[in-house]
Amino acid sequence: MVRRKMEALSTDELQRLVTEDAASCEPGALAIARHELALREALERQFRERAAAEADELTRIPLELFQPQRRLTRTLLALAGICVLTSALMIGSYAIARSQFTGIHGTGTLVDQVLHAEGLALLAASLMAIIVFCVWVRAMYENLPSLGGKRARFTSADAVLWFFIPVANLVRGFAVMKVLWVDSQPQFARVLGPKPRRSAPLVGWWWASVLASLVLGAMVGGARAMSDGGAWAQSKERLDRAWVQSTYDSSILLGSVVVVGILFMAVVRGVARRQQDQHDDLLRRQPVPPPVDRLR
Repeated sequence: MVRRKMEALSTDELQRLVTEDAASCEPGALAIARHELALREALERQFRERAAAEADELTRIPLELFQPQRRLTRTLLALAGICVLTSALMIGSYAIARSQFTGIHGTGTLVDQVLHAEGLALLAASLMAIIVFCVWVRAMYENLPSLGGKRARFTSADAVLWFFIPVANLVRGFAVMKVLWVDSQPQFARVLGPKPRRSAPLVGWWWASVLASLVLGAMVGGARAMSDGGAWAQSKERLDRAWVQSTYDSSILLGSVVVVGILFMAVVRGVARRQQDQHDDLLRRQPVPPPVDRLR
């Protein structure tokens, strides 16, 4: 009961109770008041120390090195959007081709030519997107020191290199993008309490869709290889059914490309937005220098 009363008092009231009213206060209540006052002073001192440490940390951040990379981000998003749109158009073209299909020996129609052109456009856009993505990852990693983060887990060169190492890229690729997402808004020394858990759920969903797309492609490719093993000896009816089935398989794979592309665009836009928001926040939190009297 006494402890609750002491906790309800302000710091000034506790200070007055300990110094001025100590003689008229009961020993037990006085001890509780002194303990409560010492606890508040310790918390206040911890608050000031961490606030000073954060202010000192802010002054050490090289904000002038930050490059927003807006044009590079827009280019990457445009190429990814072209890949998504082309994949969706190819799904529609496959549906039209099935509706107009008269036999495996009757191919070469306008729809087939459109599918060929769309396939070339998808291949070209994908290759350009891969190149721009590598440049974008390197540029975004080079921004991390200017956003207040500690030493990153990967260098800008290593971050790109991991995507081209077979098997290892299935794990390291996700780690590279997660570090980029999380460190784009690093956590500073907090005044009180532990640092919140850092996670990147959107990156996780995107990478899960990438892995699912790879598994789906392997399954479809394996099933197609088994069905085409004796294609030379198959009848025309079986070849026709195989062609129709291949259009369905291709449509499924293209659908996975659409999902991966949409999530990829969300990740790219999210990283760019997080870095820009972090930079703007650091600019607002920079300590203001004292005014200089020009008349002096």
